[in-house]
Amino acid sequence: REGIEAGTARLVGCGTDRIVAACAELLENDAVLNSMSRIHAPYGDGFAAERIVGILGAALEAEPPRRTLW
Repeated sequence: REGIEAGTARLVGCGTDRIVAACAELLENDAVLNSMSRIHAPYGDGFAAERIVGILGAALEAEPPRRTLW
């Protein structure tokens, strides 16, 4: 829903003809493609996992993990 509201996604239905028509419009109409691709995606930039790995790696290098004795 967020992608549709933001304009980065379109709800076209599940019919083959409608899906093909929507894909063709994006492939053939640069104005439509550009208008959708320039909008900020509501789901982030796709690099969250890399940032998390970097943060965890830096934290592990800064201080060794403490072992808990149960």
